[in-house]
Amino acid sequence: MTRRLAPLAAESGRVDVSVRCTSMRDDQGATADVAPFETQGERRRAQLVAVTAHLIVTEGVDSVSHSNVAEAAGCTRTLVYHYFPTRESLLQAVPAAYANVYSQRISTEEAAASIRAATTSRRGHAPSATVRLAERIWLEEDWNQAALELRLALLVLVTDRDVAGELHADGGTFEPLTNSELAEPLRQLGFTEIEIAIVRDTMLAGYYRAVVAALDGSITRVDAIELTARVNRAAVQMFLR
Repeated sequence: MTRRLAPLAAESGRVDVSVRCTSMRDDQGATADVAPFETQGERRRAQLVAVTAHLIVTEGVDSVSHSNVAEAAGCTRTLVYHYFPTRESLLQAVPAAYANVYSQRISTEEAAASIRAATTSRRGHAPSATVRLAERIWLEEDWNQAALELRLALLVLVTDRDVAGELHADGGTFEPLTNSELAEPLRQLGFTEIEIAIVRDTMLAGYYRAVVAALDGSITRVDAIELTARVNRAAVQMFLR
């Protein structure tokens, strides 16, 4: 049975479920339940990143501040500053968190193989390498609100040129579809730089729409896999000569 998510409601006030820092108040003597092999500090940091992503998705990038993150998380501003000294470090933590997941799951070689396979597939058919990559992107364990909000927040950050430029200037940020994964395989096939940029933007736009649809409950995980594979294939084939 394929599972749809319940629609995401933009809420005011504190963030619910796993992203809320219910036991994060050191100054009040509370203790947090720590997952195996995960330190209390790592858990707290991850919770604050999830809250930041939630704010980006529901209220916009401009809503991210130490005060707002602390209020939504149910902890003190001092605690937020301890882990993230600047607003930029809060924002940078979102793509960094996704990069950590992405790098463990998908190798550069796999991503590049998916791109090359898409250039040889027949019309209307996504090649197996492209489908496998989409399946790795949409694992069952990620089919939950917090994980999808992290993805959507990442896409908001990397597609906003002003914000992305600021983050690059302050130490760089993770971008899906990097040079070795996308640009270099397409250059070898004769794609121009403007064509590569259009392919990348098309793939990111398709991914963005799929994440939004997943969050509002209008598509299933299987739908998301199929959509991602088809968009990626079509994006690459636009400029085949």
